[in-house]
Amino acid sequence: MNIKSFEKIVNDRTVRFNDTRFNKNVARVIKNKRIQNNQTQSDIAEGICSISYISKIESGKCPPDNFYVREIMTRMGISLDEVMVSEFSRELEDVVKAIYYEDKNSNVKLLELTCNSDILGAKLVQLAGKLYLDEDTDSLIQYINAYKGDLSDYELMIYMYLIAVYESKQLKYIKAINYLHILLELDDGDDYLYFLIHLLMSEAHLYVGNYVESMYYIDMCEKLLQGKYEIHNISKVSSLKIELLLYTDKLKLAKKEFSRFNHPTKVHLEARYYFLKGFIDYLSKNETKAIHSFLMSQQKLFDQSLLFVVLCYIQAGNVRKAKEYAEILKESCKEPIFYSLAEYFLVRAKDNLYEQREYINNNLLHKMKRVQYAYFFDQVTEDLIRFHRVNSRFKAVDELRSKLSDKK
Repeated sequence: MNIKSFEKIVNDRTVRFNDTRFNKNVARVIKNKRIQNNQTQSDIAEGICSISYISKIESGKCPPDNFYVREIMTRMGISLDEVMVSEFSRELEDVVKAIYYEDKNSNVKLLELTCNSDILGAKLVQLAGKLYLDEDTDSLIQYINAYKGDLSDYELMIYMYLIAVYESKQLKYIKAINYLHILLELDDGDDYLYFLIHLLMSEAHLYVGNYVESMYYIDMCEKLLQGKYEIHNISKVSSLKIELLLYTDKLKLAKKEFSRFNHPTKVHLEARYYFLKGFIDYLSKNETKAIHSFLMSQQKLFDQSLLFVVLCYIQAGNVRKAKEYAEILKESCKEPIFYSLAEYFLVRAKDNLYEQREYINNNLLHKMKRVQYAYFFDQVTEDLIRFHRVNSRFKAVDELRSKLSDKK
């Protein structure tokens, strides 16, 4: 996806909803249904109008009250009410609320409700549901992206938010931040979406290593939740704050914050709870407890949890077990960077700076440019600093230290 194309749409947008958009909506229904029925333009035009006129209708140049459009819709069994309902504005609001409240059942129902529709609004509901359920979304995004200029303002905001979620799931947090920055400049009045944007922004900045910015958005989320008894969202914000404290070596403060972190009942948040518990135990040099917690969190956080299990065994001096879990990670990880990191930390356990430098250059650098995970990448950078310092390459040391200090 090209961020500039979204910026252009936002800058050029002058109307929220117009007849041209609706004409294209009807045109898309006709075209998609014709293709689904394996019909040609000649098939549906016969006895009504010319084939060239069908092309005109399918390009959105004819209003739905046009005589020929009505005749074509009647022949194909498409009612005007069906097209009107298929705008799915209410369902779009509902899917935002379902994401906000972590309501899996509502997401599944909305996905089932819209699964047979080709309307853009329905496609957005489908995209939200599939992202929430961790299902494949590439073809769906490709479809919506082709027609994103036809989205209403609210639909465009939801689409940009969902694209930011998609990029985050690919560990492309900088791209996610760019989309979210555009969203924050728009004022839609949807409090649910506004909170979700801030929550994702705090997470993206956290994993990029922009810890000050992450704390700013965490504070904003806490303000937005003031006076609300929403345990699931309070827990999500609290978990990000704890992780931020751990990444910035504030272990005592993290433990204090974690002591107030209620054990959540939702599966995803429960995984976060055990992951943070394991992280705290790992930094406290209690590897046995840490491994137990990370294995408890692997259901929803498989890659990160298994990488930390590898780190725990390396820290405990059990390289054999570390290699076993690295192999498990290699076979089942969603994002290959985590196995590469596990393999790198096994190389680092040998304490050979030259081998470390070679592995970083040959196996890690190109992957680190594609995705972001600052906590681990900063450790890799520190190892490069050690290598260059030992070899008296002080200019390289200064450049790498500058990169690290810019994040703080």
